[in-house]
Amino acid sequence: MSPQTARKKNDPPHGSFDVTPSPVVLNVLGYREDGEWGALALEMDLRGFGATFGEALEELKDLVATQIRFAQFKDQPELVWKPAEAVWFERFADVRREHLNALVQHREPSDPSYDVAGLVIPPLPSEPGSKSEFLRADS
Repeated sequence: MSPQTARKKNDPPHGSFDVTPSPVVLNVLGYREDGEWGALALEMDLRGFGATFGEALEELKDLVATQIRFAQFKDQPELVWKPAEAVWFERFADVRREHLNALVQHREPSDPSYDVAGLVIPPLPSEPGSKSEFLRADS
């Protein structure tokens, strides 16, 4: 059976489907250090801190927004993208894999001192002066 004949009658032909731009999502590694949580945006090497992972994410959202506005003000987009050290990307991958395994096995992750999240960068405001809101990918 060819792909043409396997397609359902109502399926659109190749190239005629809707395409929606996806938001940019920053990978965030949460970690406990000295009694507080850190939230590290891997692609920007920015860190927020707080008593909980959620509080650290809130502080990180403000830092990310400030860095983006600064890059826009300077008209230098390269100021946004400064990746963290490779070891942090590796830790993020390990923690994410462990969280997925825990989900599949109906158990808690084995190391509660790490967490992961995605931080969604919203599109630019359509009107000058309007404020955009950063969201957690899992909200």
